[in-house]
Amino acid sequence: MTEAHNQIPVTLLFRDGMLVERRLGAQPYDALRLWVEAAAAQSPRAIS
Repeated sequence: MTEAHNQIPVTLLFRDGMLVERRLGAQPYDALRLWVEAAAAQSPRAIS
């Protein structure tokens, strides 16, 4: 109905079903890849 005029993209990062972080706005591929890699390095388990 709003034709996406008032919507802002958001990227959510979950671990074990829990929200651990979010990014507001459009994200370039390389930034997302680095973000997920950094989050995986902080976890005892790898994010898949």
